[in-house]
Amino acid sequence: MNQIAPTTSWEIELSRLISLDGLISLEQHFGGSFIYIHASEPSEALINAVGEERAKVLCGWFGGSDIYVPKVALKQLRNKQIETAALDSLRTGNSTGKTVKELAAKFRLTTRRIATILKERGIYGSTGETTQ
Repeated sequence: MNQIAPTTSWEIELSRLISLDGLISLEQHFGGSFIYIHASEPSEALINAVGEERAKVLCGWFGGSDIYVPKVALKQLRNKQIETAALDSLRTGNSTGKTVKELAAKFRLTTRRIATILKERGIYGSTGETTQ
C-alpha cells in the first residue's frame, strides 16, 4: 500500500489505533457509514472486518459509541491501483481509449471518472493523450 496515507484527522487517528491495513479493511467493510462499537465485546462483524485484536482496541477507545467509517484511504488505494493498471496497459501498447474502457469495467466506474483520476495523476493530458 505504498503512497497511501490517511489525510483526515479522523483517519489518521483510526490508522494510529488499528494500523493502515486495519483502516483499509474497516473501510472495505463499513466505509461511508456509521457503525456501533459495543462497550464490552466487539461484534462478530467488526472482528471479521479488522481482526479480534484491532476490534478490541476500537472497543476500548470507542465502546458504546457510533463511529463514522470514512472511505478516503480506500479511494486512495483504488486510485493507486487504477494508476498502476493504466500504466501497465499503456506499456503493453493499448490505446488510451481502450485502457480507460477496460479500467472502467474492472473498477465499476464510469469512463469519465477513470479519465479524471488519471488526469489528476498526470497520466493523461487535457486532450486525453498520455503524458508519460
